[in-house]
Amino acid sequence: MARVLPLMPTNRYTPHVICTESLGVNAQFLIDAGVTVELISVPKRTHPIGIWRLARRLRQLQPRVVHSHMFASNVTATIAAHLGVRHTPMICHIHMVNEWGSPSRIKTELRLDRWRKKYIVVSQDCKNYMGQHLGGINEEKIAVLLNSAGALPPPTESKEAMRRLLGIPTDAQVIGMVARLDEEKGPDVLLQACTKLFAENHDNRRLLVVGGKYLDRYQQLAKDLGIEKLVYFAGEQLDVSNYYAAMDLLAVPSRQEAFGLVLVEAMQFGLPIVASNVGGIPEVARDGKEALLIPPEDPDKLADAITMLLENPPLAATLGQNGLKRAGDFAPQVYVERLCDIYDSVLMTHF
Repeated sequence: MARVLPLMPTNRYTPHVICTESLGVNAQFLIDAGVTVELISVPKRTHPIGIWRLARRLRQLQPRVVHSHMFASNVTATIAAHLGVRHTPMICHIHMVNEWGSPSRIKTELRLDRWRKKYIVVSQDCKNYMGQHLGGINEEKIAVLLNSAGALPPPTESKEAMRRLLGIPTDAQVIGMVARLDEEKGPDVLLQACTKLFAENHDNRRLLVVGGKYLDRYQQLAKDLGIEKLVYFAGEQLDVSNYYAAMDLLAVPSRQEAFGLVLVEAMQFGLPIVASNVGGIPEVARDGKEALLIPPEDPDKLADAITMLLENPPLAATLGQNGLKRAGDFAPQVYVERLCDIYDSVLMTHF
């Protein structure tokens, strides 16, 4: 979201960002881009002094809409907006399907719903999830807005040069994964699939994993599976363009995924995709068009789909070309236009 705010047409809406924890990297990006950013500390989401400060500031600003993100900020902003600018429409943005991990959170959402005009979710699947778990919320209040993905910088290294830097044979078939390494993203499923892939073609297949968090856990799993010499763990990287350039396809073996930003990033590089048919993934990368979608938690089917692409270059090329075209649907300018349309519709129906 932060990356698109500088693109907002000021003849329609001018963003004013309030951070409630700290001024991080995204805040600095916005400041550098000329967006007004300020910090109003709210130690806990229902901290009375913090909420009072935020309500007072909103009363001073008199915004046309208040738009918050993620569960904690949604709670804080909803209460503060009700206290400070109760006649201003409140919009809450939901980015993950697991934001309501406890009954108490669900109760909180339902109690605050009467003060909210609109919810924005990142996929139809996320909307469906809300309908199943927060049945008291009117579905007409929920708008689907697929995330945007700004164009990644072009790679500074060629495929061959990057592979040499990583120690990967330049003629290898390279399967890639770019993700936060935890159970939700399914790196263990991909590593298990690779035991089959490498058994079929030990000499010419490699796995390149880009991501941090529980890195040690999955490095150990690769050792336990006996494939550690064929797996390259690059760790967390801020600039992933060169890593995408080194891959022949992207695997997304997620167990749960509200959207899947890496899908769009891979499309920008023309990479074919093999991904789990879960969550918002099929809304982003469509089966048989930009990706081959397979059931989650099935290493054998994941391996078979990867093999199909590695052994069928025309199919892989077709998926990659379709992905290049599809990536344009997620351009920041498209996102901003749709977001402004949601604001317009909220204001037109707000009394």
